[in-house]
Amino acid sequence: MPTAAGQIQPPRQYHHGTHHLDFESAIEVPDSHAWPDLDDLPSAAAAASPGTSVPVVDLSVSVDAVLGQLASACAAWGAFQVTGHGVPPGLLLRAEAASRRLFALPTSHKLRAARPAEGGASGYGTARISCFFPKLMWSEGFTIAGSPLEHARTLWPAGDPLAFWYKSVVHRAVVDRSRHRISVAYMCGPQKDAKVSPLEKLVEAQGRAAYRAVTWPEYLNLKGKLFGMALESCQEDMLVDE
Repeated sequence: MPTAAGQIQPPRQYHHGTHHLDFESAIEVPDSHAWPDLDDLPSAAAAASPGTSVPVVDLSVSVDAVLGQLASACAAWGAFQVTGHGVPPGLLLRAEAASRRLFALPTSHKLRAARPAEGGASGYGTARISCFFPKLMWSEGFTIAGSPLEHARTLWPAGDPLAFWYKSVVHRAVVDRSRHRISVAYMCGPQKDAKVSPLEKLVEAQGRAAYRAVTWPEYLNLKGKLFGMALESCQEDMLVDE
């Protein structure tokens, strides 16, 4: 939280130690991963009620129509499904199958490609944001930063500029006791030395930029230290307490 005008205090970080849970052999969720009931968002049962469905954005229609669908979905849900994207269904199925094969490997095998404890983004491990929460997440991940082909050759089986300037919705998933949930996420960033800044037209309309220009590595570094307050720290005249 801000400690004074123009200053940000980094959020508390929790030290969980090294946790590499064997998801295949676990019978019950251990206390280290057991989160309290959440009442501030709709439950999974409510989201699945009749007449309620995640919005669909069809990329095959006109640009104006797509923009309208996006605006409506983001205002109402903050999430949406995409159709008409042109990605072959077979490719999606192969990507899911490859992901399932990877995570089905023995834990000892996956740890051969473990993410470095300090300063590393690529590799196998728990969510990097775990240190900002009192409980660990019931998930495991495999991150590739840079060229997928290069990492595939070394790690298999042994990675968003607009995110700078908008606040993302809270992402939560409920543990399914009967089957595993797979997510394959692709995030694109600019060149390392490219400065990302507000659009000039918006700056001209408002008189001054609300956010300073930052590079992708600089923003990722802030994200690692400040998590949800990284965007706020990019505001002009904002200082971060070390």
